[in-house]
Amino acid sequence: MSKNVIYTSESYRPILTTQKYFCVGLSRTKDNTTVITDNINKSINTLLIQVKKY
Repeated sequence: MSKNVIYTSESYRPILTTQKYFCVGLSRTKDNTTVITDNINKSINTLLIQVKKY
C-alpha cells in the first residue's frame, strides 16, 4: 500500500474511466490521492453514469 497515489483519468478513454479502475486506484493509497484529468466534468459524469447503472 502506498502513502500517496497519483491517479490519471483521461476523459476521452471511457473504457479506462470506470468505477472499477477508479476504485483500484483509490484502494492502493494510505493517506493522499491526487487525481489528474484532462476534463474533470466529463470524467465525473462518466463515473456517475456507471454508478446509476448499478
